[in-house]
Amino acid sequence: MGTKAIETGKLVLNVNDLKSGLEELTGADMIIAEGKARQVAPTAPDITMTTVYAAYVASKALALPYDKIVGLSARDYMLMAGTVRNFLFAEYASIMA
Repeated sequence: MGTKAIETGKLVLNVNDLKSGLEELTGADMIIAEGKARQVAPTAPDITMTTVYAAYVASKALALPYDKIVGLSARDYMLMAGTVRNFLFAEYASIMA
């Protein structure tokens, strides 16, 4: 994904910044994100696979309000969600294969 920057208003989010922020998160951060995501999408069978969960994780990783993340364009929102999912689950998927 390189250094693709995503703009939302005056704010510029960088995918590399997101990846760096993800490295700093803890299990406690994941639990908090899951709880918040469940409030928005209570019927999701696996909340960790939703874009809502990814947005809360990205919000924490970037130290930005959730509303800034969900305010991205659809394409950029999905890029951020995909980046979060890939970071969290890619290694797990390769182990399980």
